[in-house]
Amino acid sequence: MGKTGNNSKPPDPLENCVQTWTIDDVARFLRIPRKSVYLLAQNGEIPCAKFGKHWRFCRELVEAWFRARMLGQEAAEAPCPAKARGRRGAAKAAK
Repeated sequence: MGKTGNNSKPPDPLENCVQTWTIDDVARFLRIPRKSVYLLAQNGEIPCAKFGKHWRFCRELVEAWFRARMLGQEAAEAPCPAKARGRRGAAKAAK
């Protein structure tokens, strides 16, 4: 039995994710301070994932996000755990 075109899955954005970057890698690529990358990640403005206390970025998604920003286009947001739960310091600042 062969595959049919009716069972096509939606494209997986991580399918082409070959290289994983750290905060330092992204900061070096964007030529901005590490703190700025942390803020972008915490606010869900850049495609990322958080594993415990470590942020990780798919190189290909960051490059696509950067190209879209440079061209003035809205980049499709990738899920980022910090956006759903909010910034850690926001609750402390409200007290």
